[in-house]
Amino acid sequence: DQKMKKIKCRPVSESDLEMVMNWRMMPDVTRYMNTDPKLTIEDQRRWYKKINSREDCFYWVICINDEPAGMFQIVDIDNVNRRCSTGMYFAKPEVVPFGASLYINYNMFDFIFLKLGINKLEAEVFSLNKGAIQFNKVSGLAVEGTRSQHIYKNDEYYDVVMMGMCRDEWNEKRKKANYPKIEIITDRG
Repeated sequence: DQKMKKIKCRPVSESDLEMVMNWRMMPDVTRYMNTDPKLTIEDQRRWYKKINSREDCFYWVICINDEPAGMFQIVDIDNVNRRCSTGMYFAKPEVVPFGASLYINYNMFDFIFLKLGINKLEAEVFSLNKGAIQFNKVSGLAVEGTRSQHIYKNDEYYDVVMMGMCRDEWNEKRKKANYPKIEIITDRG
């Protein structure tokens, strides 16, 4: 697709901390997240140090034509049970071309199942986030259940939809999926 812009996922760097902090406090970003944080740059530095000392997570900045636009993370990597959780958000959706989210997911699924050797990926989505639930279904995840009143924030309880996909399901789906390869940089520096 000639109109498809260059998509790259690179590890979060120290120079990204203020940008990521500002993204994480945007109402459009936090609306469907477990927390509405009030962050400081010191909080970000602690978070950055923590994620770089752990081997059970990856955090990437999604760049569209070299412009940072959002985040993708793989967390809670469990090498015993061979599962992990994923999440993605865009702080600048206006620069994200149509289809890019799906291409990012598909490339990340290849990374998760083929490179990391994970057997199952999971995602938790607020039940009221119908768009994300539908997007995950299109990506290949199935609804596995709902945790009622699972998250409490802003004086309200939220139901969380549990979604998942196993490696054999992805292997079947990827046979029919046509998607451009994107650059996923894993070297944390």
